[in-house]
Amino acid sequence: MTVDIPERIVLAVDFDGVTHSVTKEIKGMDRDTEELRVQLVRGTVTPASLGLLCEDKQQLLAEVLMRHRHVDVVLSSAWRSWEGFNFIDHDEPEDILFELRHVHTLDWVKRLLLPVISSRLIGATGFDGSRIDQIRAFVGQLDPAVYRHCWVAIDDQVAHFPTELIAPFYREDSDGGHYDVGVARDEVVVLIDGVHGLTAASAQALDAAIVFASSCPDFAGQHPERIGELIQ
Repeated sequence: MTVDIPERIVLAVDFDGVTHSVTKEIKGMDRDTEELRVQLVRGTVTPASLGLLCEDKQQLLAEVLMRHRHVDVVLSSAWRSWEGFNFIDHDEPEDILFELRHVHTLDWVKRLLLPVISSRLIGATGFDGSRIDQIRAFVGQLDPAVYRHCWVAIDDQVAHFPTELIAPFYREDSDGGHYDVGVARDEVVVLIDGVHGLTAASAQALDAAIVFASSCPDFAGQHPERIGELIQ
């Protein structure tokens, strides 16, 4: 009897500190920041004009995804929490419907991403528990006939992945990037410098992390011997 092995895995992607510098993050919720969010959703302001979702960093991510066609993307960023607007004109029901429809479906996010990334975006994590809990819950509800129960995450916040709960496969600090190939292969975390965001070096680390996760037991997709080549 032949058993089909699911070959897709999930990459949880943070935006702030990954696709752009954390220094450009839109923080807080007031009339001014909400106006920026509304304009982003409507397409009247481009991310580039705000230093967000930088095309060069998106391109690095896209190139990694193109090398790994078995990987889908889930949004774990705080951007997924833009689920409503508190200061918009409630006398304009059509505008309210537009915002809710686009924000809840993530259509507005997909319009801001390169096609390679948007085509792989399958959803967003929930809000209960820690970032780790949220990713685990998302992966746990995926079809096991399609997705392996393993994931990779790229983020810039160490607090989201405390070392007492999970050791990172790759972590950047003031001394550079450091690998730990002794971590578990089913939950692989890449922590990068949020000020610089995704770089060629951290994109290579992400590439290696995907290969590492893809070589977990019974996974048919990748070859573990590539890991050594990638982390040289």
